[in-house]
Amino acid sequence: EAEAAVAALVAPVASDDARRLLLNYCLVVAPARRRSMAEVARQSVFADEATMSSGLAAARTELSRLLSRVMKALDEVSARQRETHGMLRAGEATRGRLLAALRASDKAAREAG
Repeated sequence: EAEAAVAALVAPVASDDARRLLLNYCLVVAPARRRSMAEVARQSVFADEATMSSGLAAARTELSRLLSRVMKALDEVSARQRETHGMLRAGEATRGRLLAALRASDKAAREAG
């Protein structure tokens, strides 16, 4: 609850680093003024490591999702290319048959002629 309230207070801070440091101060340093500085520093380091670790895990998950979407899109593009290539070959074959029929028709007309 206190963490959410402090996060809301520091949200307008523009820099991510400044916001993180301010959060760290409000949640770890200020309440611990009576404790030794060594303990405060230790808590701060562990908080940063935990934040970094969870941030890296989240980034890795997001990158995995993005990679999956990119691979799916590439598969779709490949399938469309194969389909288009097949349609082009079918169209060229049809064009070839039509040209042959036209030549045969021209030849028959000349011979009848």
